[in-house]
Amino acid sequence: KHLSTLSFLFRLYKPDQYHMAIVDMVRRLALTSLLLAMEPWYQLLVALAICFLFVVMHHELGGYYDGSSDVLASACTHTIEVAIIGLIWETAKDSLEWTPNPYLDAMMVSW
Repeated sequence: KHLSTLSFLFRLYKPDQYHMAIVDMVRRLALTSLLLAMEPWYQLLVALAICFLFVVMHHELGGYYDGSSDVLASACTHTIEVAIIGLIWETAKDSLEWTPNPYLDAMMVSW
């Protein structure tokens, strides 16, 4: 009864996986606040490493009550990974002598 106002933080998780709410908060803080203290190029690489780490952690621990929430969480995190890879691609193109190749760009967009 006393925790009903805070239940939105942990009601989606299995009883033995309540700590996943804290793990998710750490992931969100790492992808926002932690990255501000770094150089822009390192921000992208660290963000990608954080995403990979938490995808593996989510996949292995599977803390949600139902499997569809696990699949949705994985899909959302993979979407963030693809966006970061796209930003790395664009940053690398802008910083190097690059001859535009529309086929490679189309492949990256479709990926």
